[in-house]
Amino acid sequence: MIPRRRTAIDAWSFLQSAWRQSVDDIGVFEAAFAAQTGCAHAVAGCSGRTTLVATLQACGLQPGDEVIVPALTLLDLPELLQRHSWVPVFVDVDRDTYLMDPVAVRQAVTSRTRAILPTDLFGNTVNWIALLGRDARAAGATIIEDAAHAAGTKLNGEQAGCHCDVAFFSLETIKTLHAFGGGVVVTNDAPLARRIRAALPNDAPSPSRLPAKFLRNVVENVGFRTPAYAVALAALDTPALKSVILGAYEHVRQGSVATATAWTPWQARFARGQMAVLDERIAKQRRVAQRIMDGLAGVVTFQREPPGVVSNRYFLVGTIAGSPVELRRNLLRSGIDVGVGAEIVDFCPPATTAAKFPNAQHIYDHMIQLPLFASLTDDAADRIVAAIRRRLVT
Repeated sequence: MIPRRRTAIDAWSFLQSAWRQSVDDIGVFEAAFAAQTGCAHAVAGCSGRTTLVATLQACGLQPGDEVIVPALTLLDLPELLQRHSWVPVFVDVDRDTYLMDPVAVRQAVTSRTRAILPTDLFGNTVNWIALLGRDARAAGATIIEDAAHAAGTKLNGEQAGCHCDVAFFSLETIKTLHAFGGGVVVTNDAPLARRIRAALPNDAPSPSRLPAKFLRNVVENVGFRTPAYAVALAALDTPALKSVILGAYEHVRQGSVATATAWTPWQARFARGQMAVLDERIAKQRRVAQRIMDGLAGVVTFQREPPGVVSNRYFLVGTIAGSPVELRRNLLRSGIDVGVGAEIVDFCPPATTAAKFPNAQHIYDHMIQLPLFASLTDDAADRIVAAIRRRLVT
């Protein structure tokens, strides 16, 4: 079975980080990450969503304030806003790049808009300040870049996240840069950075949390190679079983994300080690992604990078002419795991308003996620291409 993804687990680095950690490691990581993004300040926390909440609070958002978000993102985002009594306002996305449509943003701004939150979906990005800065300033709103997917993505040679007022990144285990959990915010605004730091939780995590998370990801990577994984994927074709499996997965995923504790020096030291190999890892992913994209030219319409963008290829996604569900079923029979629908991303607006977001709806209905990770071999890539062409090329 060729899995959709595989977490990069450097066991030796993980153990070394535990042995050598010191109280200074978080500050050293923050300085290194700020330098990498070209920002003056970086503030690390226990998860991306926790750093986002701290950022919104530090920006002074009050209950009832509006936050503009793309219709195509993770459902976690609008749900998080609603839990804090902020109002998500959805806008459509560009059909080619999957990124927030700036024209739609301008039309959505009201007197209650306090933040604009574009998502760098699947590692793709643009210069958000250049596109939205004037509108944000006129509304008194802050541009907060959701760069959770975008560590290592470059725009004209500069790291994603530096083209906005403030940006946050996720360091969860499936991310291109990870630390078995965590998040980090970058900004050039020193007072804002101090307010964000003050808003973050500081309770010590359980000593067993990181080892347990490490072992869970080791088991997952091993499980990808067993018949049990193929059986579980086949069960997704049964509606009743699909809801149970996805529900259980979501429960485990949500439970593994820290939200009320401090980030640890252990994770900070490990993250610094991952930063040292990030560009190499991305280069490998981009090379194999390009091999697949070249092989499927004219068959799959892949997400387009805007001019000047070199994305980290966090996910390899594209759309096909028909429904991807039958293609997914056939590929599973060939031992290839691909994602569709809510397994990849969410169409977040209420169904009653879906017609207002035709591009997001089209992408969601026709999108397919192909396997991609740094250790994917050329033979596996060619097998993916051949299997898809057999089923889609007549």
